[in-house]
Order: sequence, then C-alpha cells, then structure tokens
Amino acid sequence: MEIIRHIVASNIVVLERIRKDYGDIPALAESIKSEGLRNPIHVIESRNGQYVLLAGERRLEAVMLLGEPLIAVRVIEAKIKPENFYRFHRNYQTAKSTIKNKIMIKNLN
Repeated sequence: MEIIRHIVASNIVVLERIRKDYGDIPALAESIKSEGLRNPIHVIESRNGQYVLLAGERRLEAVMLLGEPLIAVRVIEAKIKPENFYRFHRNYQTAKSTIKNKIMIKNLN
C-alpha cells in the first residue's frame, strides 16, 4: 500500500546510493520551483518512525537546495526490520517495479 505525505526533507535518511552522478541539481531545483514536484520521492517508514529514501535523491537534494522544509513522499508501507533495510534498499534500487521485488518485500517481515 502506498500513501502520499509531506514530511520534513532534512529528516529523511539517505543510505548508500547506486547513482554517483547527480547531474545538474540547480537546474532541477529551478524546474521544481517553477513547475512543482511532479513525482513524489519514495521512502519507507521504519518501525521507529524514521523515513529511509528509496528513490528520488536528486529531487530531495533539489528541494533542500530551494530551502523548502517539506517534500512530498510516497510512503511504501512494509514493516521491515532495521537489519534488513540495506538489503531491501539495494533490491528496490535495482528492481523497483518487479513482482519479484514486491514478493521479497513481504518476505522481509
């Protein structure tokens, strides 16, 4: 189940990312400023209430560059144990929309 929320951007935990080249963040920030954030970033809420970034680090960086306190997020609901975050995150990055990944999410509980 996915829920859209607005949360404090600086409170989002960013784990090690696959992407190393973030492109032109200032240009993306200007686009977001003029057109708004078209696609919310994807996060997962941990059992202790923290939000961990799954997808959208460029958008997160651009919103923070603009000084906006809140960002729209799509919360992917899966109660994952903290020790499984890294494994889940890596799989989410490489296979975001596959059925295999959705099954894996259920098995991490």
